[in-house]
Amino acid sequence: GLRAATGSADFSAKLWDALSGDQLHEFNCSHIVKSVDFSQDSKQLLCGGKFKKLKLFDLTKLQPIMDLEGHSAGVKSALFLPCGTKCVSGGEDKILRVWDLKSKQQIKQVEVQKEITSMQLSTDGAVLTLTSGTQVHFWDTATMEMIKTLDCPIVNPTLGGNCKIKDITSASLSPDRKKFIAGGPADQAWPDPWVHVFDYETGEEIECLKGHHGHVWDVAFAPDGETYASGADDGTIRIWQTDPGGQEKAAAAKKEAAKAAADALSVEALSVK
Repeated sequence: GLRAATGSADFSAKLWDALSGDQLHEFNCSHIVKSVDFSQDSKQLLCGGKFKKLKLFDLTKLQPIMDLEGHSAGVKSALFLPCGTKCVSGGEDKILRVWDLKSKQQIKQVEVQKEITSMQLSTDGAVLTLTSGTQVHFWDTATMEMIKTLDCPIVNPTLGGNCKIKDITSASLSPDRKKFIAGGPADQAWPDPWVHVFDYETGEEIECLKGHHGHVWDVAFAPDGETYASGADDGTIRIWQTDPGGQEKAAAAKKEAAKAAADALSVEALSVK
């Protein structure tokens, strides 16, 4: 059946039945869990958190497989790469780390601007999007070479633009790779309830959406790219249209095409007569 996983401040990672909501198992991680991720075959669970290491669990035997040590501070995000034999992690020590799960060794590390606040794979798994300070990094997951880095400081429009530059805490790349969305800083004195939309090629902000009443912690595109979601401090998850009015435009275009085809048939019929 379908399963879900969560990490918590109660020092545990929990496995759930996604349909019934029943808890299936609890893994003890010894400290706050910030990140959980299923392997491609859903047989393993990768966890990262304040325990400064990665923990890998077997979901068939429900027991630990290995710990990967190397981080000097808390891990905020950890993900399996599409190949299934490697994973990546990042967090408070400002270093992106790549791990080989067969050898249980770190095989690459890259220092970034500030602590890594989020990581997310594109829908096709080909691109890793990473946020650090005001920068958004895009990495090729096959080679783990950087595609590009864009500097995208967040400006809260409710303050009239008269504010200090703030960091991005989460980002998600659209499936067509034309834009990406982002959530702003979590500063309590400077809450940013907006969802920011950037051009992937230039890094320029092209749209800013208001709806939340608290800091936006996470954002993600739907697999079809037609919508995206944001979750915030106001306790809500909001769904946004990528191209507002796009369905209406498509319907109108389809209607116009059908009319043109009908007119063409009418002309052809008259010609035959």
